Amino acid sequence: MKAVEIVKAVMKEKDFSNGKLGNAIERNADVVNKRFKQKDLTAGVLAEMLGAMGYKVVVMAAEDKTPAGAYVVDAGRIGNAGIAGAGGENDG
Repeated sequence: MKAVEIVKAVMKEKDFSNGKLGNAIERNADVVNKRFKQKDLTAGVLAEMLGAMGYKVVVMAAEDKTPAGAYVVDAGRIGNAGIAGAGGENDG
């Protein structure tokens, strides 16, 4: 999944609106909306947005098993992670 898709999925799980996320990162909802219109997010922006919802960004070896409930960031191509997004499956 792309970074923006992951943020949106976590927002849905955690019942966050754009405004609520904006408040959590001390920005207004317009900033959140603009970020969602970007092609991709920087690692720092991704960490900021996810951190506000109780998540963290982790880099791990590709051959290691992805933990259940984790999201895999990719370039948006279709694959196990691109379809499911979470659930402990490797993308390879």
